[in-house]
Amino acid sequence: MEQPEFKSTVLDASRRLLLEQGFDHVSMRKIAAEAGCKASTLYYYFKNKEEIVAALVEEGTRLHYRIAKEIARKHANPLLRFEALLWTSLEFGLNNQAMFEILFMGPGAGGDGQAGLHRAMPGYDLAAEALRECAAGGLATVEDAGLACATCFAMLNGVVYSLLYRQLPPTLSVDRVKRDAVKRIMASLKG
Repeated sequence: MEQPEFKSTVLDASRRLLLEQGFDHVSMRKIAAEAGCKASTLYYYFKNKEEIVAALVEEGTRLHYRIAKEIARKHANPLLRFEALLWTSLEFGLNNQAMFEILFMGPGAGGDGQAGLHRAMPGYDLAAEALRECAAGGLATVEDAGLACATCFAMLNGVVYSLLYRQLPPTLSVDRVKRDAVKRIMASLKG
């Protein structure tokens, strides 16, 4: 098997196992078995499971950032750009549950947690810049664009989590919850 194909197979197998069993219950041997290779072959490409999780995080971050960057280019108005980035992250999380879960694994899962902010919010720099432009143009009332951006996306990620794991009353429509969440976050910027 070619190296890129092998790595892709390992990442797919790892993703499945991590989601089914959780980080603490997955071993390199289990990943090797799931990928159809020997553990020694796996260790040739990846030092440990933390390195595999880091590769999965990089993969998810790269995909999400590419989508966010494309969306950001479409909006000259920074307030509309920020709102579009919220929607992009919301839909990305809901439509890519495996990547969402891996991006939000705790600090012990694939690193020391130092890159946590960018793991969780791949388009953070794009969104923070939009908020800085909003503040400069009087479109939003934010003292610290970075802090406001982090807080807005933390709230949004809570909504994604709640929708993915059905943590809301079943009588609530998913679409209504999504619309209300984005509306409330946007309203918080005009405080």
